[in-house]
Amino acid sequence: MELLKLGITLLLFLCIFIALKKKINFAISLTILGLVGIFIGCVLNDTTPMGEKTTGVLLFDVFEYFEAYGIADTLTRSGMNILTIMGYIAYMEHLKGSTLFAVLVSKPIIGIRNKYLLVFCTYLLSAFLILVIPNGTGRIALLLGTVYPVLCAAGVHQTTAATAIFTGSMYLFGPVAPTIAMGAGYMGYEDFNLAEHFIRYEWPWAFASIFTGAVAFVIISARFDRKGEEQGALNPLAALDVSQLEVPKYYAIFPVIPLVLMILFSGLFPSLPVLSIPCVELMSFIFVYLLVILVSKEKREAVNGGFEFFKSMGQTVTRIISIVIGGVMFGQAVQFIGGIHVLLGPFADSGENLNLPLFIALSAAGALLIGVISANNYGPMSILGPVYETIVKTSGANPDYLMLALCNVPQFALGMSPATAHVAMVSESCGVEIPVLVKRACIPLLLSAAVYVAGAGIMA
Repeated sequence: MELLKLGITLLLFLCIFIALKKKINFAISLTILGLVGIFIGCVLNDTTPMGEKTTGVLLFDVFEYFEAYGIADTLTRSGMNILTIMGYIAYMEHLKGSTLFAVLVSKPIIGIRNKYLLVFCTYLLSAFLILVIPNGTGRIALLLGTVYPVLCAAGVHQTTAATAIFTGSMYLFGPVAPTIAMGAGYMGYEDFNLAEHFIRYEWPWAFASIFTGAVAFVIISARFDRKGEEQGALNPLAALDVSQLEVPKYYAIFPVIPLVLMILFSGLFPSLPVLSIPCVELMSFIFVYLLVILVSKEKREAVNGGFEFFKSMGQTVTRIISIVIGGVMFGQAVQFIGGIHVLLGPFADSGENLNLPLFIALSAAGALLIGVISANNYGPMSILGPVYETIVKTSGANPDYLMLALCNVPQFALGMSPATAHVAMVSESCGVEIPVLVKRACIPLLLSAAVYVAGAGIMA
């Protein structure tokens, strides 16, 4: 039975790659495979996705689960972040504020001959921004609305610019990363302190991991660009003059207002409240919208222009949120089938006499594989957490260093799986195919993961 579960899990993942290769609509592919997988998983394990709220009929429960968890819960958890951010970006494009910002900011750097220096800095910025904006999709969307057009205007190829932001945003570290605290809970680490963990144990390996990934990414991107593979085109903004836009220069400030507010209200300043991403985006939109109406000579046009915000939200549901919902259902299907437990089972059954560095390396590799298949990092953490807890008790290993393998490594799976919200957002926003994003991200992220594994193996 266990081998059957593993076989079905791998078959689902194979179907996803076939759908990508055949250019079948990715959202519907993920959703249908997810629904089928959840149904099969429940049959195999004699359970229901609705638990105590079951209707009594498994088929009905699967669709109730689709509505409650796949759609409603997804929109609540991450959907509103994406919807409001993309709405604001669309409004900025309507006002030509994002174009003006890109042209003005790119002027001082357009003369830099080595464009990969800009790529390297963008990679680092994308990674370190987690220190003030922990939400991954929010971080990516903000960078796509501000840094991405600047890179394109400065002469960086579109695919390289988009992938630098995408790959750089895949790192998990810092004193405000709730996923790491969750991993500590899975491991039974009762006295865990997130800030102390970062200051005393995590930061040297996090920084080494990021710089390793950044260097690898630059080398790989240069190779792809020289070969002319999926490199995209140079952005026409590079030759655009500010006067051609016919908008006030202060419009260039508008695109960065949400970014500034998110940093101010991120909890970094104790005297200020913590605001959610949708709250910041809606505040920014209303402020800019009213200001534009106030200063505009064409009042009717200015008033109607605000509809671009809501129009984009509708388009985002079609282009991006549908993929996110499909990815959630696919990930849940993998969980319900239970095949991932087969792969990590040998680690869960390990005895006390084990080679700790080798065990950490093998279990981290397994966790990364499971994260890619299930399109999330929580599954591997929930399975390996109790295993690592046992290791701490039996061998006296340092739990803070084990968490480098438990939490930080599975995070990279989000950049190597084709079924996550992050890859969907970048692909749809920048016109870069999902396989291209994943292909370019894999080696830098694998090398970054290796740094964490080395840290856990050496120091634990």
